Amino acid sequence: MNNEKVVVHVRMRPTTNDEQKQELILSPNSNNNKSSINANNGIDVFDPLKKLVHLKKGTEEKTLYFDSLLTKKSEQSEVFNKTSKSVVDVINLILITLK
Repeated sequence: MNNEKVVVHVRMRPTTNDEQKQELILSPNSNNNKSSINANNGIDVFDPLKKLVHLKKGTEEKTLYFDSLLTKKSEQSEVFNKTSKSVVDVINLILITLK
C-alpha cells in the first residue's frame, strides 16, 4: 500500500446578506486570526492557525482538524495554491513526459 492520503481543505465562505441580517457575522479575534460565530449554526471557533473548527450544539461538542483552513478573506490565488496547484503540477509533469 502506498502513502497516499486524502487532503481536506476548508474555506469559510463570505456571509450572505440574509445571514448578515440575522447577525451570523464572524467576530474576528484581532490577536490571532481566530474567529467565532454567535449563531445557532453550530460553529463555535474557526481557527486557521491551528487548522481546527470547533463545533458546538447544545451540550454536544466536537473539534475537527484539517490540512488547511481558508478564511473568507483568502485571496483566490491562496485558495488555488493550497488546494489545486499540486494537482495541476502533476498533470503538467505527466503531459511533458508523454511528449
